Amino acid sequence: MRHDLVNELHGHQIRSVPLFRDLQLAVFTELCIALAPMPCLKADIVCAEGDYGTEMYIVSSGTLRVTQHVPPTAKDDERVRAWVEAVLATAHSR
Repeated sequence: MRHDLVNELHGHQIRSVPLFRDLQLAVFTELCIALAPMPCLKADIVCAEGDYGTEMYIVSSGTLRVTQHVPPTAKDDERVRAWVEAVLATAHSR
């Protein structure tokens, strides 16, 4: 009965993931049992770059933004320097 209940509760979410569509029923059921809800609010960080990951997340509603930190380059530094100089020149001319 527990297996039927978890399949009913989570089955549609798992079946919506192509990787899991053709799982055998026993494996599918174990996967459903292992699911744990993780409600998140806007701006919550689910995991950060460099974190050691042992979890898999299935987004059932809402949106998830994936970002990657890219270190600035010398070219970026030049753009920032030029922008700061322009702002300072404008401020001094007033």
